[in-house]
Amino acid sequence: MRVVLIELFNYHSECLFSQVSFLKDAKVDVTLVVNKKLENIVNELNLGVDLITYDFKKIRSLLKLRSFILKNKTDVVILNTIQGSTALKFSFLPFPKQIKILGILHDTSKLETSLGQKIIATRFNRFYTLGKYVQVINAKREKYNTTYFNPCYFSDYKIEDVNKGNNILITIPGSISFKRRSYDVMIELAKNRRLAENVKFVLLGNIKKEDGPQFLDIIVREGLEHRFIVFDQFIPGSLFYSYLSQSDYLLPLIHPETPAAKQYTKNKISGIFPLSQAFGKTMLCHRMFDTVEDFEYPKCFYNSVDECVSLITNSKKDSTFVFPNYEEDKARYLSLID
Repeated sequence: MRVVLIELFNYHSECLFSQVSFLKDAKVDVTLVVNKKLENIVNELNLGVDLITYDFKKIRSLLKLRSFILKNKTDVVILNTIQGSTALKFSFLPFPKQIKILGILHDTSKLETSLGQKIIATRFNRFYTLGKYVQVINAKREKYNTTYFNPCYFSDYKIEDVNKGNNILITIPGSISFKRRSYDVMIELAKNRRLAENVKFVLLGNIKKEDGPQFLDIIVREGLEHRFIVFDQFIPGSLFYSYLSQSDYLLPLIHPETPAAKQYTKNKISGIFPLSQAFGKTMLCHRMFDTVEDFEYPKCFYNSVDECVSLITNSKKDSTFVFPNYEEDKARYLSLID
C-alpha cells in the first residue's frame, strides 16, 4: 500500500510523528508532503520517510502534487489538515475513485458553520479527530466515517538539563496568542502574593512573534520579569521537550471568556492536551472542562485564581490519569485506511 501524508499549511506539524509511526508499523510505503515553510521543523523530527515540499500558496503546486499522487500510484491520501482554503482547492482536483482521501478535521464545528468545509465533506467524508471527546456533529445524518486518535507520540529527543533547581515550572507551550488563551489570568496568577517565589511561568514560544511583544510589555510594566522564562527565537525540539519533561504543571489558560472557549469543550483540542498525555503532566484547567465527557487528560480543576494558587501550593496532581494505549490509537487510525 502506498500512502501520501500531506500538510498543506505551515502548522500542525506536531501531529505528524504519531501518524508516520502508525503507518510505518503497518508496513506501508509512506511519502510525506509538506508546505515549504515546515521543511526545517519536519526535518528535525527525523521521521525516516521520503519528504517532498511545495509552496502551496501557488496553485501550480497543487497541480504538481496531484501529478505526483497519480504517478506514485498512491492508494491513500491523508490530509494532516482537511480544512481551510487550500484544502478546499485541493478538493476540486479530480482523482480516480479508487484513491481514498481522508484527513484530520481539527475543528468539527466547521461542518456546521463553513460552506467550504461542507464542500470538502462532500468529496472526502472520512475524518479523524484528535481526541475521544471531540464530536463530529450530525455524523449519523451526514454519514461521515469518523474515528479519533491521540497525537501524543513524539520523537525521542535527548533531554537537556534546563537548570530548574528548586523552581516550580508551570509551562505554556506554543506561540503567544490572545485569541487562543486568556493571558490576563496568568498575570493575575503571577501577581498573587500567596504564590511562592520559586514558581516560574515558562512561555515555550518565540516572544517576538504574534502577540508576544505586547505581552512582554505587560510583564515588564507589571514588574513580573522574575516570574517568567521566555525565548526570543525559535525553540529547537530538544529544548522544547526538555522543558516539558521537567515542568511541574501545564497551563492551558482556556476560560469561559476565551475566544472559541465552547469549541474547546466539544469541537477541537488545544495542542497542550496531547502534550500533557505524552509527558504525564497535570494541566491546571478551568472547571469548565469538568463536565466534558471523555476528557481523558491529566488535569486538576479550579474556578478562581486563588483556587489555582492553592493547587500549586499544595502540589496537587492528577493521580487517576492513565496514559493512552499506542496500539489502540494505531488500530483506530488504520481503521479508516483499511
